[in-house]
Amino acid sequence: MIRSLAALVAAGLLSACGSTMGLRAKVRDEVTHLNFRQAERELTQPRILEDAKNRLLTLLDLGLVAHYAGEFEKSNRFLFAAKRVHRELFTQSVTESVSTLFVNDNSATYAGMDYEISLAHYYAAMNFFFLSRAEKVEPWEIPELKAGNDVVFPRVSEE
Repeated sequence: MIRSLAALVAAGLLSACGSTMGLRAKVRDEVTHLNFRQAERELTQPRILEDAKNRLLTLLDLGLVAHYAGEFEKSNRFLFAAKRVHRELFTQSVTESVSTLFVNDNSATYAGMDYEISLAHYYAAMNFFFLSRAEKVEPWEIPELKAGNDVVFPRVSEE
């Protein structure tokens, strides 16, 4: 009885991880073959959008897919949403922190790493650059470049 229950729980956990990993591989394959619309359709399936624990990664993926499709304004909407989610999740709850001690890291909502957020700034800056090429805006005038630098190279107070 206990053995079959353990097998059932293990199968459920593996299938949950496998479906997300399989989806990421499928999206990567679609992007590699320049099928951006199909990659976006995969990422906007209801089961993916409803997965609150991976909301940040989904928004980042959608932002990058839109960027490579040349939809720079749409890409920025996804990237800014990802940055908002990151700020919200950065102060994670004590309950989630404790649950990761007893279960595993997959039980907590993913808040992102610094390099992922700096990449969001980088791609948003590129989007702004491509959108403003006609206006001949100098690269150092793009606000996202400054914001991205603050993530990678935090300012230190001079006290």
